[in-house]
Amino acid sequence: MTPHQDNVDDVPADSTSHQQAVTPAFADEWGWTRRHQIGLAMLTFCLLVFLAVQLWRHPVRLGSAVRQGEMRHVVLQNRIDLNTATWASIVRLPGIGPGRAERILAYRSRQLQLHSGVMVFRSIRDLRKVPGIGKKISLALLPFLKFPSLPTTHTAHPAQ
Repeated sequence: MTPHQDNVDDVPADSTSHQQAVTPAFADEWGWTRRHQIGLAMLTFCLLVFLAVQLWRHPVRLGSAVRQGEMRHVVLQNRIDLNTATWASIVRLPGIGPGRAERILAYRSRQLQLHSGVMVFRSIRDLRKVPGIGKKISLALLPFLKFPSLPTTHTAHPAQ
């Protein structure tokens, strides 16, 4: 055995009990060790970097006016009839962007070419035939749309 190797017999018997009773050197009054403090500092730093990036991407200032370009959905005074509506009025509907507005107009013009003089959109079910518009979107649009009332046909009943 070399003199540089530690020998368990060289350690005094009372030193092990003394080491167990000593609290960590960096613990504060709440029990936060140095490792806990560094971890909390790193977490706080990451959160601040995230918030700074979000503020840089979407700057918000108190007292700044809302830009008109951000107000996409406009409250409509009257309901829209999709049989006569223009692209500009269709694109204002919630959930309808420029692409869906183009598809609605393309569907309407295709149906009018196939069946001239018919009402293409007679109910909400007809709107669901447009590609990209399902049940969820059509139900969300229902308060903003009007459909023509179908003429009721009165059949003459023979007198009895």
